[in-house]
Amino acid sequence: MPFCSNCGSPISENSRFCSKCGTPVLQENPSTEATPSQPTSLEQAVYAPEPEQAVYTPEPIAQESSAKNQITLQYRESTPCPKCNGAGIKVFDNGNSENCEVCAGVGNIKTFNCPDCNSTGTGFNQEPCMSCNGTGILSNEKIAEEVLNKRSVAQDLNIRGAYACPKCKGTGEKKKEECEACKGNGTIYMVDCVDCNGTGVRPDGQNCGSCNGTKLITHVEAHSIIEAHGECESFKKNPALSLLFPIISIIVTAIAAHFTFNCLLVDFGMATTWRVYVPGLILLASIYYAFNYCKSLFKGSRNDFNRDTIRLVGVAIVAASLITAIVAGPVTAGYGWLESKAKEIINKNLVGSFLTCTDVKLEKKDGSYFYGTAHFPGGVSEPIMVIYNSKHHGRSVSYEIEVRSLLN
Repeated sequence: MPFCSNCGSPISENSRFCSKCGTPVLQENPSTEATPSQPTSLEQAVYAPEPEQAVYTPEPIAQESSAKNQITLQYRESTPCPKCNGAGIKVFDNGNSENCEVCAGVGNIKTFNCPDCNSTGTGFNQEPCMSCNGTGILSNEKIAEEVLNKRSVAQDLNIRGAYACPKCKGTGEKKKEECEACKGNGTIYMVDCVDCNGTGVRPDGQNCGSCNGTKLITHVEAHSIIEAHGECESFKKNPALSLLFPIISIIVTAIAAHFTFNCLLVDFGMATTWRVYVPGLILLASIYYAFNYCKSLFKGSRNDFNRDTIRLVGVAIVAASLITAIVAGPVTAGYGWLESKAKEIINKNLVGSFLTCTDVKLEKKDGSYFYGTAHFPGGVSEPIMVIYNSKHHGRSVSYEIEVRSLLN
């Protein structure tokens, strides 16, 4: 005997509908049955909907929305303004009045649940929440807006907690400069690690290299990792283009090192002069760029399967930058600046003659005395001594250069 597919009640063999719920009975061979275009009776026109499926709808979690960057303030209640006692105005002794500056003349103050501590009053480090002073409530809209503005630094990150920056004590400044620990925000937000998506493990099952398995990092570190990921992805997609700027920085390193040591090997006191100060800063900046690029490759590849190859490239860039600075600087720079000055002096003294100094090469230094050779056309050369004396004045230097022949 067939049974109803909806309610399970027994159905007689010749019945076309269930006598209990009215559900049509499926025929084994529907092609042999006539299918009228219109219902022939009220019984056939009965609509029997399918049973509804239970749908689970989770309740919203206050302050911890699953959608990133969608955290909004949760309104709590309105309380009478303590400044004007709910009147909305302030009356002076002379009878004049004006709107209360605390409630802007409304009389009531809206309060909100604190999102930084989930209204518990306890911060991430088990100390009183700095945003609500441990009350769990933001006492007015102005404070609420300030909290939201601070949370904007953790844009697109899953915030799990917040605490006052221990370096600047929540001020955002240290020694009148922006605090490096919180980037001037005053509040440090703990967020899901962006390297392991908050799981604490990397793809090979080992602890995540960024959060060390804790699943959480600061919002400052998260932004740094995201930037490093961009460097690594660019390198993997187009290595040649990504290495263009590091190669340019190495070339700049060579030029800056050559100009810097050309002067320093003659007179180390020139380090404070503009002649050395500017190329010296360029030299340091280009080397710093190489180190910073290597650091980004290391940080962005912590959980990458190709991290060994990527990190090897970073180390090679730093090594190339340092070797270039050494070779182009103290190894090959020599006394180039003084040699060019000595050549100018020799040619100035030879004005009116048929001789012209083509090159000066200094090989030895003894205090203020430099010994070398002056070269002339036709393979003629002459040993010379260059005497260099200088006086320093802040970022400038005055000097005297004398060239003497050693043939006499």
